[in-house]
Order: sequence, then C-alpha cells, then structure tokens
Amino acid sequence: MAKKIKPPRDPRAEKAERKAEKAAAQKEAQDQRAEAENEAKTAEEEAAAAAAARDEFQARGVELADHVHDHPGKVLAILGSVVLGGLLFGVYTVVDKSDNTKASAAYAAAIQVWEAPVGDGAAEKAKDGKPSFKDADERARAAKDQFVAVAQEHRGTGAGALAWLSAGHAALKDNDFDTALRAFDSFLFAAKDDDPLRFAGYAGLAAGREGKGDDKGAIEAFEKLILLVDKVGEDDALLQLGRLYDKTGDVETARKRLERLKSDHADSALVGRADELLGTLGTRAAAPAPAAPGAPAAPAASAGPAGSEGK
Repeated sequence: MAKKIKPPRDPRAEKAERKAEKAAAQKEAQDQRAEAENEAKTAEEEAAAAAAARDEFQARGVELADHVHDHPGKVLAILGSVVLGGLLFGVYTVVDKSDNTKASAAYAAAIQVWEAPVGDGAAEKAKDGKPSFKDADERARAAKDQFVAVAQEHRGTGAGALAWLSAGHAALKDNDFDTALRAFDSFLFAAKDDDPLRFAGYAGLAAGREGKGDDKGAIEAFEKLILLVDKVGEDDALLQLGRLYDKTGDVETARKRLERLKSDHADSALVGRADELLGTLGTRAAAPAPAAPGAPAAPAASAGPAGSEGK
C-alpha cells in the first residue's frame, strides 16, 4: 500500500495562523484585564458611596441631637430625612455610573420625587417635566409610594433594597408608621449582614415602633443596632436607649447605656446630651412623651418599671 505524502504547508499561511492565534490570545488577556479593572472600579465606587453616606450621617449629628433634645418623645423621627439625605448623596455615585439598569433608573426616578420642589412657584422651579408638589407632606407621600413600587418591582437588586430603606424614611416623614415598619423590615431582610447601612434600618425600625407606642420594640431595635460591627450611628442609638430605658423605668440600664456612649464615643457631639440625661435620670418616667404629629400620645408610665421586663 502506497504511503500517503502530505503536501508541504505554505510557510506564509502558518505564519498568518500563528499571528492570528497570538492576536486572539492578546485580545482575550486585554478583555480579562478590562473586566478586572471594571470590577475593581465598581467596588471602589460602592465603597465610596457607602463612605459618603456614613460621612453625611455623621456630619448631621449635631442637627439630629438638637431635634432629639427638643422632641424627646420621638426616637429619631427626623432620621427619615437625615439619613435619606446622606444616602442619596452617596448612592448617586453608584446609580449614575452603573450600567443604567432598570432598577437603578427606577430608583433614580423616585429620588427625583423626593427632591422635587414644593410650595409656591414649585412648578416653575421644576425643570424638564420633573415633579413638583404643593407641600412637603404631599411630596413625602408621593415619594413613599414610588419607593415602595420600586422595591416591589425590583426585588433582589441593590436598588430594590435601597428603595425599601428610602420608603421607610419617607413613610416616617409622612407619619405612616405601618408602612415604615414594613419597609424597614423588608430592607433588613434583603440586606446582607455586613451591609454598612443596616444601622439605618434598625434606627428607622425603632422610630416606627415608638411612633406606634411600642417602647420595648424600639429598645429591641436599638439594642440590635449597637451589636453591629460597623459602629456608625451607635452613639445616637446609645443616647436613645438611655432615654427609652429611663422612660420605661429601667434607670440602671439607662445609666449604663449613657455611660457607654461617653466612654466609647468620647468625641461624639452627643456626649453633652448624654450628660444632660444622666443628670435627670428617674425624673421623666412618669410623664408621657410628646407624640409625633399625627401619632397617638404615648401613655403615662405606671408606678412600676413599665417596659423593663426581662431587661
């Protein structure tokens, strides 16, 4: 049987083939590097957004403390607008530089509602067909509804989780405590255990619970907040725990929480408030706390240590 002889290959064709293979390998390597760089950039943007949110929250510490001092019956009810403002400041970084997903776009649209102008001349201030409202209450209700819609439609996404948090804040602003509690619970369920904004979820949950007269529930939420590894908002939570334990008659635990604020957060703007509360412990337990606008007044404490069972 005759042996088959392979025809000689064209050296030029072999060279072209090797060149094409090399080019393909280089392109694949470039694509992998670009993908890695994009992932790193996204991680940096997310970290920057979280840091911006925390910085904004901390920068508003004095404003928040003043409100708590003037309205001791409300557990951070103003937290809705304060934290949401910080959130938006940080989250814009991620939303604007994302791949313009439907969830991010929907969340950005809800943010526009929250930031829409209100009052006389609001329609003229709104540009390019953007929303405007007659007053802040109407705006809060509209924003709340839109944030809830975004959260429900885009479950499982980062924007969807943030929408629950934002819906809770807007609901607090609207004194809709039932919606606020549902929204904060949904955010905490959706958020990872190490999410840097879990503190806002627990603080909002506490605000909603006290708004409904559930002081023990508010204490429980704040106690969970101070167990977080990330200590953002811990000084505020300790201040509120001191007030709430005092309000429910547990003066000793109130003292411990306030002393912890002073020792663990010596540079906090709230240390002065802690000193004020320490100087008046046991004198306010029998007086009902001023109710939030639209919320029922808190009942007066009984002669015994109401709300301190098991503490």
